[in-house]
Amino acid sequence: KLKLDDMSPSLAYIDVNSGALIERAELQPEFHQLSIRHIDVNEAGTVAIAMQYQGERSRQVPLVASHKSGEKINFLDASSEILARMKQYCGSVRYSQNGEYILVSSPKGNLMTVWSIREGKCVDHFRCQDASGVAPLNNGGFAISSGQGKIYHYAIESQTLRAVSRPQTNTLAWDNHLSRI
Repeated sequence: KLKLDDMSPSLAYIDVNSGALIERAELQPEFHQLSIRHIDVNEAGTVAIAMQYQGERSRQVPLVASHKSGEKINFLDASSEILARMKQYCGSVRYSQNGEYILVSSPKGNLMTVWSIREGKCVDHFRCQDASGVAPLNNGGFAISSGQGKIYHYAIESQTLRAVSRPQTNTLAWDNHLSRI
């Protein structure tokens, strides 16, 4: 980790054809060590942001935000207990198929959090050992992968988590990201 004192995190919108900067949204100076690491965009164009904090271990900072073009970055609300359990680290973020919810993994805290974009806050959380990868499913839920080779299904409506696969050996592992094809 280099130049932690000089960090200046921002969300940049770039024209893919010309490479020109279209828009740049910056975090407030007091959050200069809050690293924007993972993003997803829903069909309405709202960007979901998951971050990792590179500052003092004892400081509690927001880790999830959203952004609409032309506006400021909007931190989403969570209780102090949830933020503490996230351990200043988000591993992945994805929108639900309908674009109303986001699922954020915090593998260091063995925690998954569900956020309502409309309400601007965390609406559910659950323990999931070493889980990081998330992908939306057509049924409105999410697939979740763990570093232990397990795949889970989380149903938003019933707020239930169930294992859908188990490795037959200890040779199967996943990284932080999943994608839906």
